[in-house]
Amino acid sequence: MKKRSNRIILGMFIVMLGSWCLLIVNIFSASVLGKHLRSQEDITKYTDSSKSTSTIKARRGNIFDSTQTIIAEDVASYNLIAYLDKSRVGINNKAHYVVDLDETANFLVSVLGGETDFYKDLMTVEEGQEKYQTEFGTRGKGLDLKTKNLIEASGLPGLEFTQTSKRHYPLGTFSSQLVGFSDLDQEVDRQVGKMGIELYYDDYLEGSDGSQVNTVTINGYKLPNTTSSIIEAKDGDDIYLTLNKNVQLQLEDSLQESMLIKATDKAWGMVMEIATGKIIAIGQNPTFDPEIREDVEYLFYPTQFVYEPGSTMKAVTYATAIETGLDTNNTFDSSAIYIAYDENGKPYRVSAQDAYSNRVTNAGYIDFGRINFAQGFAASSNVAIVEILMNYLSAPTFSDYLDRFLFFKDTPLDKIPGASGQKLYNYPMERLTTGFGQGSSVTMLQLAQAYGAIINDGKMMKPYVVDQIVSSDKDVLYKSEPKVIANPISADTSAQMRNLMHGVVYDELATGHNFKVDEMEIIAKTGTAQLVVDGSYSSSRYIFSVGAAFPADNPKYLAFYAVESNFTEIAQNILLYTKPTRDLMLKTAYEYNLIQSDQVLDGEEDIPIKVSAMPSLINHSLDYAKEKLKDSYVDITVIGEGTNITRQYPAYNEKIITNQKIMLYTGSGKITMPDMTGWSRKEVTAFWSASGASFIIEGYGSVYNQDVPKGTIIDPKTEIRVFLK
Repeated sequence: MKKRSNRIILGMFIVMLGSWCLLIVNIFSASVLGKHLRSQEDITKYTDSSKSTSTIKARRGNIFDSTQTIIAEDVASYNLIAYLDKSRVGINNKAHYVVDLDETANFLVSVLGGETDFYKDLMTVEEGQEKYQTEFGTRGKGLDLKTKNLIEASGLPGLEFTQTSKRHYPLGTFSSQLVGFSDLDQEVDRQVGKMGIELYYDDYLEGSDGSQVNTVTINGYKLPNTTSSIIEAKDGDDIYLTLNKNVQLQLEDSLQESMLIKATDKAWGMVMEIATGKIIAIGQNPTFDPEIREDVEYLFYPTQFVYEPGSTMKAVTYATAIETGLDTNNTFDSSAIYIAYDENGKPYRVSAQDAYSNRVTNAGYIDFGRINFAQGFAASSNVAIVEILMNYLSAPTFSDYLDRFLFFKDTPLDKIPGASGQKLYNYPMERLTTGFGQGSSVTMLQLAQAYGAIINDGKMMKPYVVDQIVSSDKDVLYKSEPKVIANPISADTSAQMRNLMHGVVYDELATGHNFKVDEMEIIAKTGTAQLVVDGSYSSSRYIFSVGAAFPADNPKYLAFYAVESNFTEIAQNILLYTKPTRDLMLKTAYEYNLIQSDQVLDGEEDIPIKVSAMPSLINHSLDYAKEKLKDSYVDITVIGEGTNITRQYPAYNEKIITNQKIMLYTGSGKITMPDMTGWSRKEVTAFWSASGASFIIEGYGSVYNQDVPKGTIIDPKTEIRVFLK
């Protein structure tokens, strides 16, 4: 028994010794001879190793609106590379290069489009040519994850990717000059801000890259069972703006609608919360899509475009005059006035026969007869301004108050630079024309903050658009606070000015009556300013503008809006000109519950105008959704044939109003094309997103035609073209 045990032990010893000998010989063969003992394969191409440092990219910070909707974000993208060098082989001689040129080219055509020869030419290696890899231009760059996965799933060798990021602006044209854009800087290999918030807050948004050091083979593959040295990336900070998505989108629509008026070159506007200076919408047209960036206008009109404001400046003149003693019940002769100046430059009225006098008339040469100054403000009388500056308000005092209203100083919007304008106040006539908005020039932002003071009991709030900045660790790095920056007039003068601005809309001499809306009363001041063309005032080109606050009895919001166009085009299309501003005011009022819901739609007296919040309907049944929306009087469009809702438009808690279109996506079954006549661009976009079909939208306004008939079954491969006007 003992001898048998010894033999077993001896046998085990011999087996172990043999195994160790084989292992030692194999190690010797691999390390010294560079060959695998059994297969005799050359393994030096796998075992040669080195340290490789790779970059861990930081995420650029997001930009959000006040509803936490993403305005700008980083999304992963991929660049396709085709490796052609036949030395790129893996273990067991597995090819890591393009093997079948025809199969690969045909497959790429099916995924990326284009012609087969395009891909074959790029992947062909001529005899004697050294060509390690190739790329496919714009067709192979910026690919999304879905396309990357599709190519990888093909199993075709030699097709690999490098990951990068690109900036995505999911709302498209959305205060584009304010938000700006970023672009990949090849030198620093990261997105760099080029315009707007993206540029001026780049130091917050950029973040800092990390790194990872790995031990890799000669072919770049990480060796197993080796440790990596990692320095984590620090993502950029997120910026939250005060913009309200719904109001901003309405402003974009309004501006585009204004541009449809013949001979209109530009339109710009903004909406500000009066009590705080918070900007909830701001923009201009022409504008651009930050992902396409065609014909980019870099000048940000609301803060950087300097213009003569016309009669909107009369609110400042009147406020100053009332603050210094003017009684608006006093009367004056509103006929054309002839002016001369004494040796000190003080103006005085003279007869028409004085050959050396200046003549000032009301717009359209209208003579209102003898009226009081309150009526003169409603009628926007130029003669009233001259009478005030001749008899009630001295030039030095007016100049001082223009400074108190913070005109002619650089006026940035947070970090976005702003122009100062120009004070033309050297000659007697310039002092008069500044009073009715010609000669001296300002920016819209300057006017908005001045109107804020005029309406807000004399308190001028600093306009701002950056609400807060939050780090990737969720620390609040910056939080805005409302700030009073001036008190140019008293609360009593402010109250009088609100009454005067009410008269601009509702007085019998009102110049602003076309801005009335049925749903609420507003207060306003209109302006029409001649443009200087080729060194002299044009008889045809004007800037038409309005500053309107609402609701009239307790103004919460101020809308400033301007267009540059021909006088005759605006005069002949006055309601078309005022409609975009009226739409903007109403959208703002509905969004912030400023309009009572007990009114009824014209011609539909049984349906009340109702403003409510969109309920959360996701994962609920259609019957549940219809019951929840029953009292909102909305127009429901169901997408798909399922029974439960997987997506909804508008999103939870957004404001909805009577007759608004609601999209409910049920996630399964056939999707049929609806009749989109009368739909807005936003509603078409919502259906597009839910259905997955490919839409081409042409024009702005409302849908008047579509190339896919109502009732057609559509799917993600369907291309649909809709036309708006």
